[in-house]
Amino acid sequence: MYLRGFSPSEVASALGISRHTVRSYIQRLLEKGVGGPYLPLLRRAVPYIRRLEPAVANGRCLLCGATFYGVPQQSARTAIFIHMVSRHSDYVSSAVRDVIGRVLDEVVGSRGSPNA
Repeated sequence: MYLRGFSPSEVASALGISRHTVRSYIQRLLEKGVGGPYLPLLRRAVPYIRRLEPAVANGRCLLCGATFYGVPQQSARTAIFIHMVSRHSDYVSSAVRDVIGRVLDEVVGSRGSPNA
């Protein structure tokens, strides 16, 4: 969303996280060099990432029903991350593989097209 011109506040509102978290994520990506050669791949991945169904909404895991109510926001984010990685690693891995596969298909397909 950020790559499509939305502000960190708009991204945060859409994802249900704080704008500071969005800025932190953007900063981490830039530190890891995503702003360089990986930026075109990230731009291709964004539409596929946006189509993923949310796994957590309103403080509740939609996959197993676990709740994260009454936990401070920063701690809840950490708890949700740990929960998803430990309890739903297959789901997370599948989503990541799907997005990577779609981006690779798009990149390989565009190399073969005369308009690439």
